[in-house]
This record gives sequence, C-alpha cells and structure tokens, in this order.
Amino acid sequence: MKVDTKSILGVLSAEREFTVEDGAIDKIAADYLAAEKSGNSSRASALRKKLLAVRFSRKIRPGQEIAIDKPLRQEMQAAAGFSAKIKWYPEKDGLRAVVNVIDPSYAKPIDNQRGEPQSIVYVLVTPSGVEKDISLFMVQKGADESALVQLYKPAQRSAGLLKSAAKATWKSALDGYSTDVHIPWADIQGYESGWSVMPVEAVVYSISNRVSALAMTKEGDPFSSVRSYSVLTSK
Repeated sequence: MKVDTKSILGVLSAEREFTVEDGAIDKIAADYLAAEKSGNSSRASALRKKLLAVRFSRKIRPGQEIAIDKPLRQEMQAAAGFSAKIKWYPEKDGLRAVVNVIDPSYAKPIDNQRGEPQSIVYVLVTPSGVEKDISLFMVQKGADESALVQLYKPAQRSAGLLKSAAKATWKSALDGYSTDVHIPWADIQGYESGWSVMPVEAVVYSISNRVSALAMTKEGDPFSSVRSYSVLTSK
C-alpha cells in the first residue's frame, strides 16, 4: 500500500501479508462457536462437521509419510541438506506422531550465548477446526533417549505452559534425529470420540547459522490460525 502524504514526508509505503478466506467459511466458524457457547449441542455438532468438510482440502492417511518442507516465512528456508518427514497414527488411547529429521547442522555447537535448543518439533492439533481449540505440543531433546514434551494452548495464552501426559522418545544420529511422540486424547482440546477427520499440522524449528522453520502443509502462522492445516483421516 502506498499513500501520498502531500507533505515533506512524501509517499509512504507499507507491506503486510494476509490470507483471505471465503466469508461463508468464516460464518460457519462463527455460528459453530455461538452454538457451542449457547449449549446447543446438536446444532454445534452439525456446524462442526460442515466446517471440517469445507475449510480443509488436504487429507492425509494414517501412516502416510509427509514431508515437512514449507518455510513459514521466506527468510526461514531450510539449510542445505535438511530434510524432515512425519507419519501420523491415531491410536486407541491417543495420537502418535513420528518425525524423522536429517539436519547436517544438528550436532554443531550453537553459535550464540542464549543456550537455546538446536531443534524443536511442534505438533499442532485442533479437532474442531477452529483456532480456540489449537493444542500445541513442543518436543525437544531430553536426557538419554527421552524427550521433553510441553503443552501450550494459544487461546489460553495467559495460562502459559500446561501440564501434559504426552510422552516422547528422541534418538540422535550423526546426520539428524528422530522423535516419536504420543499424545493422550484427553490432552487435546475439543477432542470428540468417533471423529472421522482431524486438522493437524507439524513444524520443525532449527537453529544453525540461521533459524529455519518448516511446516508440513504450507506457509502461514499455524500457531494462531488453522487455515494452513491438513486433515488426518481416522482410517
């Protein structure tokens, strides 16, 4: 956008990225939230199914290997030789995600004084297809072959990190690492048994000489918007 101030400031310009979504989809989402808030469970259930059907286009099957290779932003491109893939498994007592990462810079010392981890895997789930139900699980390397899993719900920002029964393993290799995380259904906000599709996303955040952040589906802001998610089918 450019504006001629017709003053000594001259022409001012500004640039902002945004995503335009069909207004009809926004209305379904708003109606769903209103029905849920009012306690109209039958209407909320119908609107939820409709929203999941129209808002998300990419479907992935259980066990299907999907690349995590879409930069969240242009400046967050992967380093040379980087590769990440994920498989999702809906199980009886929870959701399992297995991530394999090849990252040549993973074993190198961190070139800063902040003591940040070199790699974080984010697993994001929103069963209802609306932003208020995003459950974000951050997985990092722990002691031995364990992993540290932390839960954060963006809609409950003031609550900070929350307790979670999710568990994971972390196996380092010369050229990268793999992590296997299991998330109980009870830790996923908005979960309903008998589901057929569930919006999910994954992001791998890596620190080497620069920061890269790659998503499974497409660029965007999956931490605050579900527009970029894929849907996992139950079978």
